[in-house]
Amino acid sequence: MMPRKPTQQKETSQPQLVIPKQEAEKGLRTQIERGCEIRQRDYKTASDLQVGRQDKDKWTKYSEGAWKMGLVQELRHAGIDIDLNKLLP
Repeated sequence: MMPRKPTQQKETSQPQLVIPKQEAEKGLRTQIERGCEIRQRDYKTASDLQVGRQDKDKWTKYSEGAWKMGLVQELRHAGIDIDLNKLLP
């Protein structure tokens, strides 16, 4: 039996991102810090809690929107045209 030839692995390059990695990381860190700040507040009154819930809801909607927009940009850049509103709630 003859020995197998080693398979050659294709050299794969990293995909080119629409948003540079450092910029994306900075945006993610900023959003995480904002979320942590909302979570760590000292809520003493019902009014404080209501404001905190409103801030959390606003933070959540913004974060989800930013995530969807970034994903759509990257997919379109890769040649994939997709409507996330049909796929995601």
